Amino acid sequence: MSQSNVTTSSSSQAATTTHTTVTAGNKNRAPYRASRIPGHLLLATGVGHLVVGLSMPVIRNPLWEAVKAGYLNQFKGYYTRSNSLWFMFVGAQLILTSHLIDSYLFDHVKATKLVKKRKIKTTKGGLETLDTEETTEVVPVRATRSDRKIPRSVGVWFVGLGAVGAAALPISGFHLLIAQGAALLLTE
Repeated sequence: MSQSNVTTSSSSQAATTTHTTVTAGNKNRAPYRASRIPGHLLLATGVGHLVVGLSMPVIRNPLWEAVKAGYLNQFKGYYTRSNSLWFMFVGAQLILTSHLIDSYLFDHVKATKLVKKRKIKTTKGGLETLDTEETTEVVPVRATRSDRKIPRSVGVWFVGLGAVGAAALPISGFHLLIAQGAALLLTE
């Protein structure tokens, strides 16, 4: 358990001081073990897809030619331009899907922490009294666990699409899709 002094406040009377200590631990973790890893892996795959697309001349150059030609209606009949556009769109869609997964799993989570408040009161006679109260408060914290689940069908689709794609293109990133689908299926 870690403790940190979050706030220190004094009332208008110099005789009362309040110290608030936040105690963080594993007690408030949701029972389901869904984590941010599937969303982050998908985000990394999408970013990697875009980086690979921009770094490979066979994908970058047809897109650049379409931009130089005015972009609008510059893909009809140009299969290399169309394929390049779809390659880049898939990267963007992977990033979008990663945000949807992360948002679905974690936007509803309100993390709670045990907050200990200590009040030290000094009387006119110089005597001090210590008063401690423990409460649980909702504190805005980035959650790392969620009780929501991604539907198993999403994992099945990822594995299926990855397997079909890897069979067609063995030297590709489709193996990452299989691994990400398996990760979704194995989270209970």
